[in-house]
Amino acid sequence: MATIYVLGAGHEDAVAFSGLVAGLRQVGYQTCCAEDFSRAGPAAVEHTRAAIELCDAIVLLLSPRSVTSSRPTEQYASMLRKGRPLVAVLVDIKPGQIRNLPPQWHRTLPETARIIAGFRTMEEAASQAADQLKSLGIYSDPGTPTPSSLETSSAAPEKPLPRIPADAIPAARDTMEAERRQVTVLFADVVGFTSMSEKLDPEDTHALISEVVDLITQEVH
Repeated sequence: MATIYVLGAGHEDAVAFSGLVAGLRQVGYQTCCAEDFSRAGPAAVEHTRAAIELCDAIVLLLSPRSVTSSRPTEQYASMLRKGRPLVAVLVDIKPGQIRNLPPQWHRTLPETARIIAGFRTMEEAASQAADQLKSLGIYSDPGTPTPSSLETSSAAPEKPLPRIPADAIPAARDTMEAERRQVTVLFADVVGFTSMSEKLDPEDTHALISEVVDLITQEVH
């Protein structure tokens, strides 16, 4: 199950922030907030940092009230440097007004940030944020494919692999017998695949990588 670091720019939006956290948890995401450790005292600082560093993405709540009274946290900046996806939830701010935010905030919003705006309730905002997270391959359901497994599945060749002879399958045996075989395993990596797939449509990525896998399959079989 994915864990999301939920960050509010200030205490002025405590009610909206609580609603956003509750909404994300309702749809199945685990959340981590600095506020979760605020009562534990100074000894919890390192624990807070470690927990946040393990989060899969950031959901940031921004409003005109909060951005003028606070600055980005060290953990937020660290996660952005490490390439964690960001979903920004704008309260009383239109996407076109982001440039008018204080420099310490609008300069930290990467171009790849997903923007949520125009919602009526925080529950609706959380639902839209969840949709954006899923589009990034970050799912709340532990049974749903993760980004790494999606890369593998998207690389599946359109042509099926050669069939295995029925007598080679031990399913009919009363007991599974252990056997030792000498095998050759081919590991291959497409350089720059992650960055490339972020820029291409899923269909184009699948078509491109299928050609590669098809060539590899021919060599193996």
